Amino acid sequence: MTIDTENKRVLNVMLVEDDPADVMLIKKIFENSSLAKISNISSDGEEAIAYLNDETTTKPDIILLDINMPRKDGKQVLAELKTHDTLKRTPIIMLTSSKARNDVVECYSMHANSYVAKPSSIADHKKLLEAVEMFWFSLALLPTDKHA
Repeated sequence: MTIDTENKRVLNVMLVEDDPADVMLIKKIFENSSLAKISNISSDGEEAIAYLNDETTTKPDIILLDINMPRKDGKQVLAELKTHDTLKRTPIIMLTSSKARNDVVECYSMHANSYVAKPSSIADHKKLLEAVEMFWFSLALLPTDKHA
C-alpha cells in the first residue's frame, strides 16, 4: 500500500514517559519521520497535565502515554484527559511495558484509543513505532485534521 503524504501536515506528538532511555529511543526514531514530530516530552503525569492545561501551548495531535510514572500515573492522566472538554478527542496511545490484562482492560474502559506493549529490542521498538506512525499518521483521520 502506498500512502500519499504530500498533502499531510506534520503531526505534533506529545510523549509522556519517565524512562530516559525510552525517551531517547523514541525521539531518535521520530527524528526520521516525515509525518510526525515529538513536540513535547513530559516525564510524569502532573507535568503532562500542567502542559496540556496551559492555554499558551500548542496542543498535540496525539499522545503517547506510559502507565507507570511517578507523581501521577498514566491511568490517572488518561482518566483526566478523557473528561476534558477539548482534550478528550485527542487520541491517546498507551505505550507501556505492562502486558497485564487488568491494565489493558482498564485503559480501554477509560477510552484509551490503543494499548501497545513496549518491545524489548531496539529493532522491534523501531518496527512498532513505524506501525503506529503508519496507522495513526497516515491512515486514521484525527480530530485536528482539516478534512475531519
